Parts: sequence; structure tokens; C-alpha cells
Amino acid sequence: MNIRTLKSNIARWLCPTEKDKDEITRQISNRLRYNRQLLKRSGTVWDDEEQAQKIAQSRRRQLKFWLNQRLISAEKQRIEPAARWVYGADLFKIIERLGPTFESVGVLAIPFVLLLATQGYEERILQRERLYQERLQQQDNERLQQQAVTDYLNQLSTI
Repeated sequence: MNIRTLKSNIARWLCPTEKDKDEITRQISNRLRYNRQLLKRSGTVWDDEEQAQKIAQSRRRQLKFWLNQRLISAEKQRIEPAARWVYGADLFKIIERLGPTFESVGVLAIPFVLLLATQGYEERILQRERLYQERLQQQDNERLQQQAVTDYLNQLSTI
């Protein structure tokens, strides 16, 4: 698209003639009818034309309509095929069939997980107990050293 065509399209959109207005209304009406048929909704050609006239009367509505059409076409071209693939994918059917197997493996795995968890817990308890015993022994050693110093000082005082 060259600059001249772009300029003329912008000018037609900003200041349309009666012929341009009729053409815009017809395009919008056709697109509404196509969308209605695509979505399998009820309605008539006259309803589409009425709605097209309302949209054609307002620039804001036209802009919103054309932006919405881009989103609809992106959905139809990209999202729906992917959704159909996911729905029909054999991978999900296989997973669905293996579901009970996964559940039974999970049920069998629970005792092993509990065993591993309790072993780790027991090891932590034993480690804490060892630390406690080491602290007690260290306190006994300090007390014995203090007692030896006190005894030595008492002996010196008696001499």
C-alpha cells in the first residue's frame, strides 16, 4: 500500500461521502452476517443491517468494530485450531486411560514417602540429642576445672 492510497483511505474514513457511508455500512453488515453464521447465532439480515447502521454512524463504534474483527479473526485462525488439537490429542487420551494406574502408584508411594520423612526426623532428633550431650559434657568439664582451681586455691591458703 502506497502513501497515496493510505491518504485516500484516511480521508474517506474521516470525511466519507454518502457512497462511502453506504459501502461501509454494507461491509459491516456483511461482516456481522458472517460472524452470526460462524457463531451459529439466531438473527436476520435486517437485524445485521440495523446494527451495521448504528456502527457506521459512530467513529468510535467503527473503530471498536474493526478492532474486534481483528481479534475474532486471530481467535479463529490461531486459538481455535490449537484448542481443537488439544481436545483431540491422543496424548491426553492416553493420560486419561493411565489415570487409575497413576492413582495406584500414588497410593503405594505414600508409605515410602512417610518412611523417608520419619527417617529424616529421627536423624534430626538424634543429632539434637548428640549436641545436648556434648553441651552437658562441656559444662561438666568447665565445672571440674573450676573445682580444681578452687581446690588449688584452698590448698594454697591452708599452706
